[in-house]
Amino acid sequence: MLDESQRIPAFEAALRHGFGLDPAALLESEGWWRFEIEGIKFQGGIHSRDVQVSALICNLDPGCDFDAFYEDMNQAACPEGLARFAEADCYLYAKAALPFGSVSQAQIEQAIRDCITVKRSPGATGLRANWAWYG
Repeated sequence: MLDESQRIPAFEAALRHGFGLDPAALLESEGWWRFEIEGIKFQGGIHSRDVQVSALICNLDPGCDFDAFYEDMNQAACPEGLARFAEADCYLYAKAALPFGSVSQAQIEQAIRDCITVKRSPGATGLRANWAWYG
């Protein structure tokens, strides 16, 4: 388990060593980064109770039937791993949240990889086909 002073360096190390990225160039705010891996847009970092990583799947139509969307999202096949489908502010993400008790550089790297897997999954393809908005 990493203490508070070790979480930011662990995230930086995951970006640098796991994916060859320069964390300083990607820093959005203290403990929070925006980055791209294999053409996939990510954001992630230290949250109030956990370490989070999110990969953008698609924009959603703000006028869509969100009850139907959530039903579809909850039924979509999601690969095993740390990441799951999540919606926030009319965006669909692959999201992983690591409780502070399980955070390590390796877990952060795995969370990023699992987000890539979810983003490329048939479930994500189906959700994009039904709900993506290009307006």
